[in-house]
Amino acid sequence: MDCSRVLSRSGVVFGGHLAYEEGRITEDSAFLKAHRFEDLRASASLGLHAEGDWTIGPVPLNALLRYRRDIESNNGAQADLRMTAGILDWHGLRAGWFAQLSWGDAKSTQRYFGISAQQSVSTGLAPYNAGAGMRSLQTGLVGDVDLARHWIALWGLSLQQGQGDASDSPIVQQHTTWSANAGVAYRF
Repeated sequence: MDCSRVLSRSGVVFGGHLAYEEGRITEDSAFLKAHRFEDLRASASLGLHAEGDWTIGPVPLNALLRYRRDIESNNGAQADLRMTAGILDWHGLRAGWFAQLSWGDAKSTQRYFGISAQQSVSTGLAPYNAGAGMRSLQTGLVGDVDLARHWIALWGLSLQQGQGDASDSPIVQQHTTWSANAGVAYRF
């Protein structure tokens, strides 16, 4: 959720945001449940972002760099770099291809992917220290469709691949995942 946005002279938009940080529910994973991991509570983060738009010939491009720090300091910080290229704008149907790199500091990566000495005792898995670095590479398609004057349908399809210490964690059972999403929005 953007809280504020400021347009600079260079055309880059700077802003601050408040974001929902997903937790982890042990019941959602047979592996985590079998190893008696505890849930990770959801949280919120505060951050900054810079975003710019330009074109190369007829192709619109967007770049987004964002940084966010969890409001609970022990949960750490994350950063993302995302590039999107428009590939279709036809009769109210728009689509773009995107690629995103995500990084986490040591606290954030350890929270989601590490196994502390205490967790090792309760789970039966060896301790694992997940350090700072790239966590994932994601690519896919995003778009929207005009439904009515103010209503649009949003859609997306993406492939995400774990990277670095996050991918090497004994907790990770799948290194590559697909996801799809859809929604409806009202445009003011």
